[in-house]
Amino acid sequence: MDCLHSAYNSSIISCGRSSCIILYRGEDCFFCDVASEMLNSIISQYGVSNEVIREIDIDSSEEIDPETAIVALPTIRICDSVMSGLPEEDLISDAIIRVLMKDCFSEHIVSHNVVSQPQALESVPGSLGQRTEQA
Repeated sequence: MDCLHSAYNSSIISCGRSSCIILYRGEDCFFCDVASEMLNSIISQYGVSNEVIREIDIDSSEEIDPETAIVALPTIRICDSVMSGLPEEDLISDAIIRVLMKDCFSEHIVSHNVVSQPQALESVPGSLGQRTEQA
């Protein structure tokens, strides 16, 4: 798998990157499929299509962002957060919440129509906007 292309991730966003969410993987990467499944599962919890995730195979791609220091595979870049190896789900979720709150991400996904289910952030389990009742 070289790169997954869609209308969303084939364009350059305002920061100059090809996507807000990038999974760098390799042919012999043992945990890359697990990382991809985690990323897809978590992003879908926020009502966003998995088309926002760009997967780049480092073995066959020249699209590696020079700012991303890839020291291990998988490497997940979510905006300015870079996680190597298989990160905890909470770290991925926190980074996704931060990127969802950025205007540039919201404008880009709306302009490319990749919101799968419109949801308010406060209705998402575990999100910063979730309200909890006190006893």
